Amino acid sequence: MRGSTARPGRRKRLAAAAITVFVVILEGLVWAGSSSGSQLRREAASEVIIGTWNLCNHACDEFSEDHIGIDRSIGTFAERVPLMRDRIRSAHVSVAALQETNYVDAGRLASALGPSWRHSEGGMEDGRPVANVEMIWDSAVWSADDELGQALPSGMFRNATDDEAYEPDFVNMDGSRGRHRAKTRTTYQELRLRENGRRYLFVDAHLFYGDQLPDGRRADQSAFRLLQARRIISSAEHLGTADAEPVVIGDMNTKAGDPGVTPLSAFEAAGLHDNWSEGRNLKPGLSSYNAGGTWRVNLPIDHAFLPKSMAVEVSDMVNVPEASDHNLVTIRVRVSPPPSDRAPEPPALIRAGPAPQRPVG
Repeated sequence: MRGSTARPGRRKRLAAAAITVFVVILEGLVWAGSSSGSQLRREAASEVIIGTWNLCNHACDEFSEDHIGIDRSIGTFAERVPLMRDRIRSAHVSVAALQETNYVDAGRLASALGPSWRHSEGGMEDGRPVANVEMIWDSAVWSADDELGQALPSGMFRNATDDEAYEPDFVNMDGSRGRHRAKTRTTYQELRLRENGRRYLFVDAHLFYGDQLPDGRRADQSAFRLLQARRIISSAEHLGTADAEPVVIGDMNTKAGDPGVTPLSAFEAAGLHDNWSEGRNLKPGLSSYNAGGTWRVNLPIDHAFLPKSMAVEVSDMVNVPEASDHNLVTIRVRVSPPPSDRAPEPPALIRAGPAPQRPVG
């Protein structure tokens, strides 16, 4: 019969073409459906818990009574990592700013938290850690890449010169004395919230606490921290992508109500709001600094300054004196959806241009 004389090769090509058309149509339909679902997710607020924790890195290994009143060691950093891991997990924190740590130890903690956790690398200079602030995050919740797999901005900048942060008896990580080099560095990491696409530039800060200036005068600590805060604000304006909003978070060594113009008022003047100034505070009247002991009556010195798109619901602290001389601060925020002009990402077959092959972090 004439209908049966078609060449086998031609039949195979026709079948392959039909399958390709079917797959493209099917994936387009799936994208249309997922786009609607994605759009619904983007139109709803997301809830996440962020944290900040001064980990009292190796200073807590060998406390002496004249350090901060503690006459015992609370263990090496490696010994304390399981405690830190368990408290971060139980608090359901998905991104945390760490102070008094470094690139190496932040990596240890991220590894302990599990395979989905990542840590920033901004505090490195000439192949060695020089900053005492690093971010960690759960990559199942936050991505360090944009929607096309390109790395988002991260790095380090100076908030003061080494000479400005001078303390005669201070010992740096490299053994040198006299200049608080670590606290003159601030690290940053832009992250994208996977659930709705919002981007935030997390700026991890540890403001100065010291005694003397180079000429022997007593340091005006509040004025110096204000100088650092203003430099952080001016630097952060130029570091992230156009869609990223700043989150300045860390150990500010400043309490609400401290006299004069403080770093807190400077961050608020820049349009950011202090987590302790809104929402519910589950530990009112207590300090985030514990001196290696139980709760202390005072106000927190660890803060998160957030943009308007992050509404604080609850701020809390977890007292873990066996892990650090600071409490873990947790902030549950409701993240508003991003602007509607940011469309969902199409599937790979109908996306314009080749898809990057690097893993999403």
